[in-house]
Formats: sequence, C-alpha cells, structure tokens
Amino acid sequence: MKNAAFFLLIFFILLSNGSSQSKFRLTIPDQQEKNNSQTKNFKPGHYSVNTVLDTTGAVYGLTQYYDYIRSGQNLRKLWVFGDTIIVACDFSDSLNIQIPSERRIYYQATFDGGITWLPDAISIVQQGNAYPEICPIISSGARTVCISGVEFSSGGFVAKDAILGAGSTTVFALPLSSEILSTPMNDQYIACGYINNQFDTLLFIKFDYINQVFSGKKVISTAIVTSTRNYIAADANGNVACAWWDPAAGDMWVKTSTDNGNTFGSAVDAIPSTTVVNGDHICSWVNSDIMYGPSGNLCIAASVIAPGFFSTVRGTKIVFWSPAVNGGNPVVIVDYHYAPSNCMLEDTNYYNDHYSAVNHQVGLTPLSHPSIAYSSDGSRLFCVFSFVQKDTSSYGFFYNDIGLSYSDNNGATWSNPASLTYTYLADEIYPTISRTGNVPSLFKFTYSLSAFPGSASFVNTTTPVSRVYQIFKKCEPVGGCYTEPGIHSISNEIPKEYVLKQNFPNPFNPSTKIQFGIVKISFVKIVIYDVTGREVARIVNQKLNPGVYESDWDATNLSSGVYFYSLQTEEYTNTKKMILLK
Repeated sequence: MKNAAFFLLIFFILLSNGSSQSKFRLTIPDQQEKNNSQTKNFKPGHYSVNTVLDTTGAVYGLTQYYDYIRSGQNLRKLWVFGDTIIVACDFSDSLNIQIPSERRIYYQATFDGGITWLPDAISIVQQGNAYPEICPIISSGARTVCISGVEFSSGGFVAKDAILGAGSTTVFALPLSSEILSTPMNDQYIACGYINNQFDTLLFIKFDYINQVFSGKKVISTAIVTSTRNYIAADANGNVACAWWDPAAGDMWVKTSTDNGNTFGSAVDAIPSTTVVNGDHICSWVNSDIMYGPSGNLCIAASVIAPGFFSTVRGTKIVFWSPAVNGGNPVVIVDYHYAPSNCMLEDTNYYNDHYSAVNHQVGLTPLSHPSIAYSSDGSRLFCVFSFVQKDTSSYGFFYNDIGLSYSDNNGATWSNPASLTYTYLADEIYPTISRTGNVPSLFKFTYSLSAFPGSASFVNTTTPVSRVYQIFKKCEPVGGCYTEPGIHSISNEIPKEYVLKQNFPNPFNPSTKIQFGIVKISFVKIVIYDVTGREVARIVNQKLNPGVYESDWDATNLSSGVYFYSLQTEEYTNTKKMILLK
C-alpha cells in the first residue's frame, strides 16, 4: 500500500508539472553573433518567385537568404503613413548566410500602399551590419528615415537618409556600444538604448537628428551580464522606458522617465521569475515588445516560459504587462487554454509527446516574438506573434504560423487568438505590426516567409538553404488578411466545394463585389470579359489558401453594358453575368 501511495504521489506531481517529455530547455543565442567578416561588394538581387510558396505580399527587392533575427526586442521594421510604407530587414546572399557579420541592412518604400515599390532596395551601411530599427522623421521639410543597428566592425550606429528613398545615408557611430535600439521621441530626438559591453552597463542616449549629435547619456543599470537583452519605448509627451531582461533568473526590469529621459525612476521588476499566472509558474524569455499607448500607458508583451528556461506546456505563454492593468500583474494573451488553430499547444498530449523530440528554430519558443500596436483612435490594442504548428519538416524541424489577439480595454482582457497565415509546408516567423496606420478593423504587419523551418544562418546550419521573403500584409481582426489591393479573406473556414456567387450589387455603378470560395491551395484567376469575349480586367491572379474571399471591382473607366466574370482554377471554372448601368 505504501508503494502504491508513493507512485500515486509521483503521478500527480508529474501531472501538475506536465509530462517530463514536454520539458525542453531553451538556450540563449549569443547577443552579438559576431564572426570573421570580409568586406565585399554587396548588392541585393531580385530573385524569382518560389513556386512552392504563396509569396503574395513579398516586398520587392527584400527577398534574400538570412533567416535568423535578433532574439530580444521586436525590431521595428515597419512603419505606415497613409499610402507611404517603409519596410527594413537584414540581408544576405546565399553564399554568406553562415557568416552573420556579412549581413547588410536594406530598406524599401512604397508611396501607393504597396502596389509598387522603389526600383531597388536602399542600402544603409556598406560594412557588415544588422538589426534595423526604423525611425521616421521630417528633415528639412521632407519625410525620411533614421535607421539604427550595429556595425560589426565598430559598434552601434544611427544612419540618416537625406530623403526617403534617396539612398544617400550618413552614419553616426557610437563606439563601444552594442546594437542601438531606437524609437521616435519628438520632433528633434530619437530615444536610443544600448549596452556598453566593455563596462557591462545599460545606457540611454538621445540622437538629435536635426543637429546630428548624440546627447543626454544616462546610466540605466550596471548589473548587465552576458546575454542580457534591452528594450526601449518613448512617446511625444516626454515618456521614456528602458527595460532589460536578466538572463540569470528570467526577470524583466524597467525604468521610466517622464521628462524626455533627463531623469529616471527606480527599477521595477515587471515580470519577476516568481510570477504565477492562472496557476502556472512563469519567467520571462528574451522575445518581447515594449511601447507607450496613446494615453501614456506603458505596455509590454512578453514571451514567457517555465522557470529554469524550460519550454513546458503550462509555462509557455505570451503575456501582457502594464502598471495600470490588473494591479501591475501580467495578463495572459495566449497559452494552452486558448491557442490558434493548428497550434501544437491546443493538443497538450501531442506537445508532450513531440516537442522535446523535434527541433525548433534557435531563439524561438512555441509562442514567440510578440509585437503590439494600437489602432489610431486608441480603442484597440493588437498583438501578433508566431506559434509552432503540429507539422514537421522531413529533417525534423517544426513549421511556424502567425497568430493574432486583440484587446479593447487596454490589455485587461484579450480576444481568443486566431491564425493569420494557417499554411502548411511554409515557415512564417518574426511578425512586426506597424505602430501607425491601423484602425480597429484593419492593421498592417510584416513577417519572414521561407520554405524550410530552422535557421541555416546561425546555429542550425545543417538545415536547407532557401529564399526568405519579407511579406507585407493588411489584415482584418475577424475576416483575415488582404492578399492584394481589392481582395480580402472573409472566412478561413474551408468550403465544401468551389463556389462563385453572383456579384452584388447587380446592376452596379461603378463598383461591385464578387465573392468566391476555394477548397484547397490553388492558383486563382477572376477575369472580366465584355460581350465580345475581350478581356477587360483581371482582378485576381494569384495563389490563394483555402477559404472564402471577396474581391472589389471598379468599372469607372468602362461604359454601360453586359459583362461576364469568370473564376478559373486548375480544377474549376465558372462564369456569371453582370450589368454595369451608368
């Protein structure tokens, strides 16, 4: 009886902590990822589309091969201002992907909402550099950008382009610094945070982009050790926050200022390693995002795991922290209780049996790299993140998808998470949502897409080499992502059969909507013909995932009459009539 009671006790202990198979200890990648570098003439290529992947939304000129992004602050690689969109990424060719210091930062811009991009991506610095943070500014009355990062041969820098898209950059270096993380502050300054690795110190400094000088250096912490990660946020009202992750225990510390960084208050342990959320013990992991909301509320979205840096079912979460929410205690955004469709965490038995036995990309957790932003009216707070699928590659790495949750009460409660990509045999990671240009019903984000999970660029160097596409999309919180201007998904539910519905309204003047359903991944065309059979428009011409879509057609330039619209896939064709009546 005593033996039976003992084994019963052990059973319940294992049950309360998750199966021992679910414990996968995460390692911390080297912060600088430095390697021997050789100076080379470097120019991005415009690679052909991978026919296996749906690369809709790929930013022209930013297709490359480097597939690892810094573990730490979610890099601000995207800004949207009306029809002006700016996207940045690390860049490597196929021959140098395993030499991290051979990377280069490039950015792209569009002035028509993403329909056309600059003829060539813009190079920031010719020496090896990485970790782009975009800070849009107005200089001499014209819109342009400052982009911060690190030069592997010298240290952190801020680079300023003369005019947006000109490619005439001036580099302002900060010796003895790690990569500079930056964010817009006001009409003169950019807030910057960096680590001085020589003196193990975290510092705040401002970059005056008008007079083009650094100023106002402040020591934030002198307790910095190897693999510490830092984060920074600021707004136009004088608020500044410098945060850092303690790799020894897994605490997330933060200091704040209300006078533009001239003075800082005491350090606050925002997410202690002793935190318990919904009965689960957690500690912070490196992948986090930080920002100020429109009312001056400090927000942190953090990827967390079990203490000891174990990736267990119960410890794996994305949480939200704000001093004004839930008494300053973290709130769960997504975990095993509420997981997106096709997320491994929604099946805890499958997770326990498989996760520790299969590889995952370095630095990623099963719920990873959260990125947060408000709608422009301040009513809705979005959070996008990556999550591990149940599907694995033939060489033993998990694929990832992109998920979404949102809050309408400043982070106190969150919507059930949804899948934004939901694609098989495609790896979608490192999402970043734009901090500007969002409305409650539509937000903009970017992410990395490749055919093979696992990093061929950093430590998983035996994984296949493949092109990495920087994808830009617009997405509805309920309906799904726009795949191109004029087309949007209205349901991820897979219809039982192909369908082409009657356009509405009909007759119409001058625009109408056409709804259609796709049962599997297909290359889809919707072509408009006049009564003579002449093609007058092609409003859909791309590969689409299964689901129900709606396309808008504007016939302003056509005359009244009868027209026909035809849905065409490899397996299905249907044609219907419509009437334009002006």
